[in-house]
Amino acid sequence: MKKSSFSLALPLLMLAVGLINGQELGMDEDDMFKDADMMVDSNTIINEDINKSIDSESVTFSGNLFSRASFNMTKDWLHGQTDGDKNLFSAYLEGNFFLDIRLRKNFKAFVNLAINYKSVASGYEIYGTTYIMMTNILGSGVDLSGENTKIILKEVFVDMNIDKNVYFRLGKQVLQWGQGYFWNPTDLINSELKSFSDMNRNREGSFGLKITIPYETYFNFYGFIDARKVEKFTDFAVAGKIQFLLGITEIAFSGWAKQGFYPVYGFDFTTALGGFNFYGEMSISYGDNRKKLGDPVIFGPITNYTTVPVDGRWVPRITLGFMKMFDWEVPDRITLVGEFYYNDGGYYDNVFKDPAKINTLLMNNLYQANYNSVYYGALFLSISRFPIQDMSVSLNALGNFNDYSFVVMGGINYSPVNYCTLGFNIYGYLGEDDCEYTATGNRLALDATVKVVF
Repeated sequence: MKKSSFSLALPLLMLAVGLINGQELGMDEDDMFKDADMMVDSNTIINEDINKSIDSESVTFSGNLFSRASFNMTKDWLHGQTDGDKNLFSAYLEGNFFLDIRLRKNFKAFVNLAINYKSVASGYEIYGTTYIMMTNILGSGVDLSGENTKIILKEVFVDMNIDKNVYFRLGKQVLQWGQGYFWNPTDLINSELKSFSDMNRNREGSFGLKITIPYETYFNFYGFIDARKVEKFTDFAVAGKIQFLLGITEIAFSGWAKQGFYPVYGFDFTTALGGFNFYGEMSISYGDNRKKLGDPVIFGPITNYTTVPVDGRWVPRITLGFMKMFDWEVPDRITLVGEFYYNDGGYYDNVFKDPAKINTLLMNNLYQANYNSVYYGALFLSISRFPIQDMSVSLNALGNFNDYSFVVMGGINYSPVNYCTLGFNIYGYLGEDDCEYTATGNRLALDATVKVVF
């Protein structure tokens, strides 16, 4: 495969701005590394009591129960044109049970066992394909198995280290890879994508070996050997990332490779300017590892499409975003996140307008929700302790700027007692018919949730 250089002008410009303004903003370098996997040099911990507490043995059992009931309403029913037989009610219940075993010298074992139940969903006829209606169209996909109850080992891993200088995590694990809040183009490791309607849900991990080599708060090396679907030695995929701090700007270079696939290179950064945190990440490969629609093939009244590889050119994917916390009577009460995603491997035209195109994508597992078109954007707004102390509200929006379809979500969370949260959300699906977020025929959805943490 050919190699070529590529421009990182925009991320480097943000890097330069961050360096110039570093002293003015007065940020602490320690704040730049808040990744969940970040390891701190034990020499920086000077309190002996804290050292004794960290280096003690313990076994902790915890978990949470989450229930969601949803009611999806079609456009035709809302306009009074049908009796509502295609409206869909669904219920979902999941329990996550965590076992955390802490040993001395930062050795650890962790298990997340999930048990979930879903109600039987009715079939929908979309473009001639029997398609189970997505309770969460914005999630990681649709379960077509028909099974109501499943037991899933979402994570199970062991943490080890060599003299607290080199850290290993072996097993099924969810990794923090990239700076994007919703879109992570550099993340080719995790098995599940983030869900727009439930950003905090527990995702299923990927099996492999992670290696972390930190140097205080200035430098980190991450490596991952991906052992999913491995039958022979050449089936392993490898990924690596070098992360370091320059002033108040954290930057990282990464790479991913697997035999028979195009290698993917990555860059990400995060910095601060004018009270805002700016971040971004980019992946690029010479050729694309996901095929695209080709020419139509006509057999009498039936039209299908071929799928063809993308090669001979660079394929970049870029996400840029910002985060800002606002004070309102109390510090950091309002949180605003905005994000833009550019996908050079996506489609400019609306494939949902052509039944043959969408059938080809679905049958070949080439459709990814929120990654199908070229231009996307999202906004996330939340206000805590509003309108009362134990309540919070949120208003989120997700848009496809090629077919101009959108999802707007408003929600309320209320905690009547500690460790219990009740939620109510309303979703509006906006845009013309047969676009990405209106293809199922839904125009309005309601859901109620209950989460108990123990």
